[in-house]
Amino acid sequence: MRSRRRGPSATGTGRELSDLAAHGRLPPVRLLSLVLPPALPLADFTALVDGFLALAAVHGVALVGGNIARSPGPLVVDVTAWGRCGAAGS
Repeated sequence: MRSRRRGPSATGTGRELSDLAAHGRLPPVRLLSLVLPPALPLADFTALVDGFLALAAVHGVALVGGNIARSPGPLVVDVTAWGRCGAAGS
């Protein structure tokens, strides 16, 4: 799924991974929370989740939880990632 504003990184996945990497952290787990408008097509939802999981697999990151809610407002995607210090202790 492509974001109309940010290109293919609609889930923000690359952004939080790069933020952690900049601080020398390895991101082993993430949470994905979605607020879905009723008009969101199922194909768009599926593409969003599939893209999130594919990028997570490339980087060896596990999806361990999150939340899904419904709202009349816009689509909201919230990603939380946390990491640990790398082997060098950076």
